[in-house]
Amino acid sequence: MAVMTRRSNTVSTKTTCVAGRRMLTVRATGNDMNSEPKPEATTTGAAPSAPAPPPPAPKPVTPPSLQSAMAFSGPAPETINGRLAMLGFIAAVGAELSSGSPLLSQLDSSVGPVLLTLGVFSVASLVPILNGANLKEAFGPFKPEAELLNGRLAMLGLVALVATEGVKGSALF
Repeated sequence: MAVMTRRSNTVSTKTTCVAGRRMLTVRATGNDMNSEPKPEATTTGAAPSAPAPPPPAPKPVTPPSLQSAMAFSGPAPETINGRLAMLGFIAAVGAELSSGSPLLSQLDSSVGPVLLTLGVFSVASLVPILNGANLKEAFGPFKPEAELLNGRLAMLGLVALVATEGVKGSALF
């Protein structure tokens, strides 16, 4: 291991070689208060350097069209279905616990409110997607991966609830 250190009043440079790899560490500090300021070097006959161009502006995010958002691999289907499944599973289990009637009879007795709720939640989930919202970033403690996992589990829970009630012939709870 070889170490070389070079110091001036404003910059400290350290080069280290370890196992054939070179590492360079540069530390800049302010002028020493006891030293005299050095005059700046001027060049004659050379053109002044042009300022660096500004960094390119970030590309604007174009929101997806309805067709691309609702495509099989688009962002909307799994998000919307997962949210509706979470809502439906909690509502079905809650209504079944309070009334004792199976899920399918609950749907028969209240088709209008169920369809209205499905429509409102579908539109409320679709509008941010069509406005170009980033569904990959967390929103406070809510993480998109957790939402997808919970939605998938709720979809499986609804299917299991309907299958169990179909086999049993009555409400699960």
